[in-house]
Amino acid sequence: MFKKVINLLLKIENFILPETCLNCRRAGQALCPACRVQIKKIPERCPTCGRRQNLGLFCQKCRQTHRTISFDGIFAYTSEDDQIMTKAIKALKYQGVKSLGRILGKMLGRRLVISWKQAPASIKKRNTIIIPMPLHPRRQRARGFNHSQLIAAGIAQVSGWLINENLKRKAWHKPNAVSLDNQKTFVYKGKLLTGNNIILVDDAIATGATAQAAAQALKTAGADTVIVATLTQSF
Repeated sequence: MFKKVINLLLKIENFILPETCLNCRRAGQALCPACRVQIKKIPERCPTCGRRQNLGLFCQKCRQTHRTISFDGIFAYTSEDDQIMTKAIKALKYQGVKSLGRILGKMLGRRLVISWKQAPASIKKRNTIIIPMPLHPRRQRARGFNHSQLIAAGIAQVSGWLINENLKRKAWHKPNAVSLDNQKTFVYKGKLLTGNNIILVDDAIATGATAQAAAQALKTAGADTVIVATLTQSF
C-alpha cells in the first residue's frame, strides 16, 4: 500500500512540475540528449553464440540447433548493466514518466531502421508490423498504461511501420515465470499475419521465456519472422 502511495505521488509530481533529466537533472526533457549518448550500445549478435549478426538474428548454425525457439532474433539497444537505461525504464514503468516511452522507442527505432537497410532480402521484401508486448489486463489497469505500447509508438514514429495491438495476454504470471512450454499465455486476435515480419517490442528480455511464448502465438497466426526489439538484454 505504501509503495502505491509513493508511486502515485511521483506521478502527480511528474504531471505538475517541468520535466528534468532523470540522470543529470537538466531541465527540459525526461532524458536529455547528452545523457542519451552515454548509454552504451551493444552490437547485434546471435542470441545463442554471440556471433555478430545483422538485426540480432540467429546465425545459421544456431538456428538449426534451436529449432524450437519461435522468435528469430533479438535486437537490443544495450545490456541490463547500463545504469542510465535502467533508471529510465524504472521511471517509465513505475513512476509514470510516459514521455520516456517515446524517447526510448525513437532511440531504439533509429538503430533498427539503420540495421534494416542491411537485412536479408527475404526479410526486407515482406511487410513489417510492430506489435507491443501486451500486459495482462489486471496489470495494465493497476499501472494505467502499457509501457511497451509507448516504446512501440516511438519506433513507429521513426520507421513508418504500423502498430498492431491484436496480441493479447490471457494468463497472468509473476515476472520471468512464463514457461517455455506455455502456449496459453498469449493469443493473437486479428487477421492472419502470413507474409509479415513482426517487430515484437518489450522493455527488457531476461530469460527469453516471455518472448518465446508471445512469438509462438504470432507464428501460429502466420508470422514469417519475429524479431524481439528490446531496450535491454541480459544474456
